[in-house]
Amino acid sequence: MLVELPVPKSLRLIFQRNGSPQSVRKGVILFREGEKASGVYLVATGKVRLWMNVKSGKALKMKEVGPGGLLGLPATLSETRYSLTATAAAPSQVIFMTRGPLVEFMRREPEAALELLSNLSSDLRDLRKKMAQQN
Repeated sequence: MLVELPVPKSLRLIFQRNGSPQSVRKGVILFREGEKASGVYLVATGKVRLWMNVKSGKALKMKEVGPGGLLGLPATLSETRYSLTATAAAPSQVIFMTRGPLVEFMRREPEAALELLSNLSSDLRDLRKKMAQQN
């Protein structure tokens, strides 16, 4: 059972019905930068770190995501490759869901879809700021 998360209730239900819950230990990689996107993760408990490799060969921490956070959404929706690596920063519970149920949900729930797009826009702004600081 999911705890109350800051995502639309209808989206939580879609993850409950169509997702695969997973318990992950600290340090487990959920997906790697450059891998073909296979789906989206909802963080139920714990914390996941998103990072990317930069030209210097170092890992650049982009963000930490806690309960209610969605991972891999842009790549999954666009059917491309993950642009970041996601690693459990603490023992975590995540729920994985493939693209199909997510797209169907967005078609049926346009208000929730707009909320997801707003969150994506905010993440993109944050990512651009972070990358600009590195130059």
